[in-house]
Amino acid sequence: MLYQNKRILLPRPEFHVFYTGSEDAPETEEMKLSEGYMQEEGDIRLELEVIVHNIAYGSEKRLLQKSRSLHDYSFFMNRIQGNIAGGMERGQAIREAMRYCMEHDVMKEFLQTHEREVVDMVDFEWNQKDLEEAIREDGIEQGMARGRDEGRAEGLTSSIRHVMSNLGVPMEKAMDVLQIPLTERAKYAQLVEG
Repeated sequence: MLYQNKRILLPRPEFHVFYTGSEDAPETEEMKLSEGYMQEEGDIRLELEVIVHNIAYGSEKRLLQKSRSLHDYSFFMNRIQGNIAGGMERGQAIREAMRYCMEHDVMKEFLQTHEREVVDMVDFEWNQKDLEEAIREDGIEQGMARGRDEGRAEGLTSSIRHVMSNLGVPMEKAMDVLQIPLTERAKYAQLVEG
């Protein structure tokens, strides 16, 4: 609700997403923004329900049969995906799909009128996918690095305990023997005592 001097009523919004990817997905499904929240417990302060329509080209879909525009868009995206799978560079794959579609009267007028915007928009979608993949890979690398760091810390902690036990020396002396930097000694002292 918005307010000026009195409440202003708004139309009820609906959110729809059109999926053209290659992963198997139901024809229509509902998704909630909260399903992607990192913290599962606690009150949800913002919720958004989205209806996702799978319009991937290839199998018979009711929505594609009802809407020529969605059918043609799905065909166009499928053509680009096929071009890329066939080894074309992304920009070339987009331009070839545009050429093919215009020659076969698929979104012809739209593609002719908005050629530059279409190339930019579709290229952005793929760049977004590349970014998401890079973030996933970076997360995996960070996880592996963290695992190595934790392994080293466990190994040094064990070594400190071993030196203390076998040589009968206090923790500081054991750290001297193992040449643990002064800046890291507090961390290892906690690990040894914990």
